[in-house]
Amino acid sequence: MIKKLRKILGKHSEILFAYLYGSKARGDYNERSDVDIGVYLSKDFKPDTFYEVKLAEEIEKNAKLKDVEVVILNNKPIRFLNQVLRYGKLIFSRDEKERVRFETYITKTYIDMKPYFLEYDRMRFKDG
Repeated sequence: MIKKLRKILGKHSEILFAYLYGSKARGDYNERSDVDIGVYLSKDFKPDTFYEVKLAEEIEKNAKLKDVEVVILNNKPIRFLNQVLRYGKLIFSRDEKERVRFETYITKTYIDMKPYFLEYDRMRFKDG
């Protein structure tokens, strides 16, 4: 599956790197699990509204997979991105320098923000 994904993603010059995340990456998937793929796009590329859907359909067709969900990682919340990095698997990288910069930024920012996330969660669950 990974080789097929790399081949498909490699045809898209706008994709700098990509991760498999979710149950497939963790190894706790079942027959109803979807395939979650996060892609980081070149800053020069402006995706149309249906970019994620079109790429997911292309992957489903060419990799013979069902229920593929593609998410553009650019500008997603830090908590989500940290989960992708922590539990996901890098499956494609065209630009190692940008990938390392991205991973470093997300990791450092998450560490800086973690006390605030924990306090927010504590207050939210206490009240609700």
